[in-house]
Amino acid sequence: MTARLLLRDGVLKTSEKQTAADHGQSSAPARSSGWHAATRVGITAVCALAFAGCKRDAKNDGSKPVASVAVSAVPVASGVPYPREAIVDAVNHARLPVYAGPAGAVRGTIRIKGDPAPEVPEIARQIREDCAPAREMYNRLFREGPGRTLPDVLVAVTGYEGYVPTQVSSVEVAASNCAWSARTIALTFGQRLDVRSKDHKAYVPDLLGAQMPAQLIALPGGTGSSLYPQAPGRYVLVDSMRLFTAAEVLVLRYATHAVTGLDGQYEIQRIPAGKVTLNALLPFTGETLERTIEIKPSQTLTLDLEFNFNEAAWRAAKAKEAAPSPKPPASAPSPSPSPSSK
Repeated sequence: MTARLLLRDGVLKTSEKQTAADHGQSSAPARSSGWHAATRVGITAVCALAFAGCKRDAKNDGSKPVASVAVSAVPVASGVPYPREAIVDAVNHARLPVYAGPAGAVRGTIRIKGDPAPEVPEIARQIREDCAPAREMYNRLFREGPGRTLPDVLVAVTGYEGYVPTQVSSVEVAASNCAWSARTIALTFGQRLDVRSKDHKAYVPDLLGAQMPAQLIALPGGTGSSLYPQAPGRYVLVDSMRLFTAAEVLVLRYATHAVTGLDGQYEIQRIPAGKVTLNALLPFTGETLERTIEIKPSQTLTLDLEFNFNEAAWRAAKAKEAAPSPKPPASAPSPSPSPSSK
């Protein structure tokens, strides 16, 4: 089984392109305006990275039996409201045993050069004075840290042989000052998303793109609210009381991923040794970086990356994507009269 991204230069190759419906996976519905509208460019790149996973072993097309592995070996969060088998099919289709060979790690810092992130006025207008600290999180297309470090970048390593499970059953998102603790959240399918209030406010998290039986409130000092993405894919986490409070949620088929913090740093461990592919994705612009790297046993590779943002090119792409498609004529045009009919 070889884990491999379908992403190439921000788009899927024609021969590989599939929709969320083709994959049986979720893709969050587009919001008509505001924060999500400003980040709609590059959604193909976002979905491609989220949907990518492990291919079947080239020696087994699915018609032959494969070595079985206990379903319980695949980590699944408590309370997941769907069969464990569905998770195993997504993250370890070939039922491979947990990888136990030589492994290493990669870490680094991601920065951005070029134009600064443009403001998103439609979001700024929604943020009331009692939520003023949230403007620092949401009033621009993307965030920057000191020295132009770049937070909220999804970094993923694929292209290795073997099954590497996640080591934790849940990912926690803190809510404070009307903002989530990050604008990009990555999970491995089967993990639970826990939202907890860290201030005196209550939050009503909603996972756009998922079917939620009921909305649970994250109360101050309470146990929080647990959300369960129902398939690998792309979602948007919003606070139903404050719709500007939003984050991209990417649910992946593999565990070798990380999201950069405000310092732009990332680290991915337990990567099977050998040549692999590292992809970095800034969801808000759709820009991607790809590197082929070699992981050596028991060693940590340092790999720093740099994105380049061009606001004019981004706005042109956004306008092109937003342009309506030409409509077909309401009826076929009348045929021209033949010479004999004149």
